[in-house]
Amino acid sequence: MKIDRTSPPDLPAWVEQTKATQGVDEILKRAREDDERESHRESHRLFHARKASSLDAPVLRTNKKAARRRYSTFGIMIVIFSVGIGVVLYISNIITVNHLAAEIGRLEDRYDEIRDAEERLRAEVNKKSALDRIESLATERLSLRFPQGQRLSITLDEELVEAVVEGEPSQP
Repeated sequence: MKIDRTSPPDLPAWVEQTKATQGVDEILKRAREDDERESHRESHRLFHARKASSLDAPVLRTNKKAARRRYSTFGIMIVIFSVGIGVVLYISNIITVNHLAAEIGRLEDRYDEIRDAEERLRAEVNKKSALDRIESLATERLSLRFPQGQRLSITLDEELVEAVVEGEPSQP
């Protein structure tokens, strides 16, 4: 709508027209602000791009020499492999220590059993070597008795013993 300034203004129509143009101006202003924000965002994504309007297509960046990586892929793989080997060795060590601890426990139990058996055998030997038991076995099973009366003592003349052994006749 065009405002005709030559004719006397029709006040209500002019007010309507002015309100409509203010609304359009405000919409255009917002659109320009949005375009500026969008072009600012795109300028961060684009490499040496010229400012693009909403009608122009965005200019993509050209190929650029790749930035050198700080750490090489091979180096990272070596580190990961080394850490993996370390973890495997650590876990293997823990498993071995646990097996050895279990074996020590079994051997200690076996030692305790053998020591207890030795103590039982010593007690049995002490019980069987008691003098009262030996005396009762000798009298009951072997029919041995203590001697009654005095003991006899015999003394031998060594010369006579030698003569008997050599076959010489004995002299009374």
